[in-house]
Amino acid sequence: MEKELIKFSENIEKALKERKPIVGLETTIISHGMPYPENVKTAMEVEKIIKDNGCEPMTIGIVDGKIKCGLSNYEIKMFGSSDNISKCTERDISSSIKNKLNSALTVGACLYVMDKLGIEVLVTGGIGGVSRSAFKDFDVSADLVALSSCNNIVVCSGMKAFMGIKETLEYLETNSVLVSVYNSETLPLFYSRSSKIKAENVIRNHKEIIDIFKINKQMGLEKSILLCNPIDEEYSIDLNYLEDIINKSITNSEKNGIFGKDLTPFILNDISKQTGGKTLASNIELIKSNA
Repeated sequence: MEKELIKFSENIEKALKERKPIVGLETTIISHGMPYPENVKTAMEVEKIIKDNGCEPMTIGIVDGKIKCGLSNYEIKMFGSSDNISKCTERDISSSIKNKLNSALTVGACLYVMDKLGIEVLVTGGIGGVSRSAFKDFDVSADLVALSSCNNIVVCSGMKAFMGIKETLEYLETNSVLVSVYNSETLPLFYSRSSKIKAENVIRNHKEIIDIFKINKQMGLEKSILLCNPIDEEYSIDLNYLEDIINKSITNSEKNGIFGKDLTPFILNDISKQTGGKTLASNIELIKSNA
């Protein structure tokens, strides 16, 4: 990647020189995934957790048309409070740079940038997936495409619960992306700690996932590994309770003509309203746990 397209914070430059481990963080969770000020507070807390564990957090966004690796506190607050932050997938990076925009990067866009820089671990809340209505609208998240073409470990709490879970798993299997689960026998579904879907690859400790990732690289697979970390029991929400709410939110999105980039933010917000903020509280706790 050309140097003039990218800017590193002082902390990230220092970490790269000293070969300190760096953990990537996406920015759509700040700009489009949570309301202000909870989004900014959560982003700061996640960065602190990563620092306290001996790593350097690298929150990634496009600021004034440059890919910024390591947002300042001021920039994080801007991303969380401004209405003029665009949502940027991998396809949008070039146009965001050309038009000197402030853009929040999705999981997929961050993986593209990190893969070019050789930074291997990304932490997020939940990944996008195959839409429940993909059979008619062909809505497949670009996150999945990036997972199948970039070489990273993505720590999350599974797919967002309103996606077509089985369809997403089929897509990932077809594209040779390993879906692993941390210390649980079933696949976590974002707000819910467990599900009826059996975990095919259970990871018991960090050494196991590192060893698998190293072998991936030795084989030249160029595929990411999804490490699904279940939300703590205390903050888990019953899946049966959520299902009716999710279906109502999907119906609401269809009635309002919401699709594409706007769909996930709309549904996240609608579900939070219907649950009286329970899902927002869970979202905050699961991203902190993943860090």
